[in-house]
Amino acid sequence: MPTDYWNRLQTEVIRSGNCTHCGACVGLNPELLEFHQTERGPLPQVRSIEALNQWPNDKKLATFLGNLEEVLAARSQQMPLAWSVCSGRGVPYPDLLNWLFPGVDRDPLIGAYRQIFTGYASDPAVRRRGASGGVISRVLIHLLESGQIDGAIVLQQGLVEPE
Repeated sequence: MPTDYWNRLQTEVIRSGNCTHCGACVGLNPELLEFHQTERGPLPQVRSIEALNQWPNDKKLATFLGNLEEVLAARSQQMPLAWSVCSGRGVPYPDLLNWLFPGVDRDPLIGAYRQIFTGYASDPAVRRRGASGGVISRVLIHLLESGQIDGAIVLQQGLVEPE
């Protein structure tokens, strides 16, 4: 039922503070919803009965004025689509990973991967001064020396000011 989608949008997206103010729900249901400015930005709300009554093509509205459930049902034909495209619902990462990387191994900390390797810089000074064996430092040094990049910005642990 369309009202179920509106109730879910209210509970899981709007009231929980996850609305991104994209306007998809209002754009798909302009006769039913409108934006109202709040301290959290514009949020979708059901139009008032008076506002709903001003839409000229709804002859049924007079028969159920005051019954918001029936008004919602009549007006919210695109509410299931609005729910499905709502960016405030979050990203279903497991489904997205299955679609992008079918059959690929996954780790809860690093995500999907095909192969994992370990390494370290062969230069002892770079290895000693670099983080985790100096791999990134050595790659950056190579890129600088070969002219593939003009510069690099790196962080050093424990320094308040850059060198």
